[in-house]
Amino acid sequence: MIEVLIVTAILALLVIASIFYVYPNMSRGRDGKRMSDLSKIKIAFEDYYNDNECYPPTDTLMKYCAGEVIDTLDPYMQSVPCDPRDHSAYFYTAIAGETNISCPTKGYRILTNLERDGSEASLALNCGGPYGCGVGLEGVYYDYGIGQGEPVSMADPDETPPPPLPPGETPPPTSTDWCCVDKSQNECLQVSLNPSPCIPDFHGPGAQQSCQASCHD
Repeated sequence: MIEVLIVTAILALLVIASIFYVYPNMSRGRDGKRMSDLSKIKIAFEDYYNDNECYPPTDTLMKYCAGEVIDTLDPYMQSVPCDPRDHSAYFYTAIAGETNISCPTKGYRILTNLERDGSEASLALNCGGPYGCGVGLEGVYYDYGIGQGEPVSMADPDETPPPPLPPGETPPPTSTDWCCVDKSQNECLQVSLNPSPCIPDFHGPGAQQSCQASCHD
């Protein structure tokens, strides 16, 4: 009986150690890889621009991470990285005012969501607030990224943040929230209702333009 209690206690200590030491370090490692991945992608995108006088189509990263056979970035990267946790594509969108999503020339943003909320990397980009960098997907706001042509963050630094939300809830929509309601028609909707008729994926001063640049099949 004593031996069983000792074994149980040891297992409990190992579980506690995993929760407080192993898991946080794993998250920190994945966040480091995300930041490194985006830096490598930025170099590849700039090399692509030098050869083509535009950036890759906005569905490029999504196609690579979905396993489609394409060679858009093959001359510039040995392999195109995806999120280390679920192998999803990093969010790539053209900046406001872009009309040619198959060959953007004005610039781009590539965003991800770090597992460590409020990290120094997020705060340095003005992406550490409740709306992250001002762009989200399904209620989760991206809080780190790289950009060209405009700042990474579309969040308004002068905006008074709402009070903290309970776990699992998303921020209520404001007049600057926009969402993509019909990708086939490139239709975006300004969200001013609560509850919202759709998920406000784009927030901030450039939300409408960024929604329209990303709302397509």
